[in-house]
Amino acid sequence: MSRVLLIVVALLVTVLAGCGEKPADNAGADSTAVATDTPDTPETPALSETITLPAGWEINDALTPAEVEAVMGRTGFQPWAETLSDPAAGKPQGSFYDGQLAASCVNFLVYCAEGQSNYDRVLAFVQNPVEVQNEMWDQAVTGEMTDTGSTLAAILVRRGDVCIRIRYNVEIYPELDRTATLTTLAELLINRLYAQ
Repeated sequence: MSRVLLIVVALLVTVLAGCGEKPADNAGADSTAVATDTPDTPETPALSETITLPAGWEINDALTPAEVEAVMGRTGFQPWAETLSDPAAGKPQGSFYDGQLAASCVNFLVYCAEGQSNYDRVLAFVQNPVEVQNEMWDQAVTGEMTDTGSTLAAILVRRGDVCIRIRYNVEIYPELDRTATLTTLAELLINRLYAQ
């Protein structure tokens, strides 16, 4: 009897251990032009309708190097100051890099007003845009941008009157799934900006 009970418990543990794991990545298996969240994505926490950080906030007020490291799969990240950042004008921009290579920057830019016009303007610079649907935003595309001859994976997001652009150099992070990585970074930033 105890042997049967032990086998049943072991079988139950094995079955339950597989629950909640993400399905295998089928990147490239489907070439549709719309990406969607997987059904096992945890529920989005309640978010404010507006950014909850105080006026004049900077990217470093919203994100930490450790959070970016967790998404990018590398350690040693440090803040990188962006000279074009203008938090007082509602255009904070900041990056995080691996502490050694400038090209390793993961760049974040937020336009805190005129979201639709900024989205439309920046969209003209996104090559091969693919729409990404998510309950956290109104519009988004992933694609590529070019900067000083480098190809950058990019996501452009509009949430209400806010436009967010995130990008990184694909040659430095060839192992990453672009859509999944960019979507995760966008969700992370939105969760920090709109936290209640």
